[in-house]
Amino acid sequence: MPDRERDGRGVYTDKVTTDRILGVFDRDCPPDSNTLLTRHVHNGLETHFRVDVTRQTVRRRLDALEDEGVLTSQGRGKGSTDVFWTLVDANKTEK
Repeated sequence: MPDRERDGRGVYTDKVTTDRILGVFDRDCPPDSNTLLTRHVHNGLETHFRVDVTRQTVRRRLDALEDEGVLTSQGRGKGSTDVFWTLVDANKTEK
């Protein structure tokens, strides 16, 4: 993986930001939905923002956004290989 990004003061920055994740939802959700799979968010971060992280890192950030009330999830459970993530308020992506 490439070196971690740093800000102007040399402090490491978070590549998987809320704005980037919401940007993926803006760009990649079908017109009639506000739901994506973990792998789609991961792929969108790579494609749109050139973010090179593991799917596990993306999943942890999505979990944090669920804890913050930005997203809800479905598909967790025995044998589930991917999780559906839904924006709680699709208008949150409009800034």
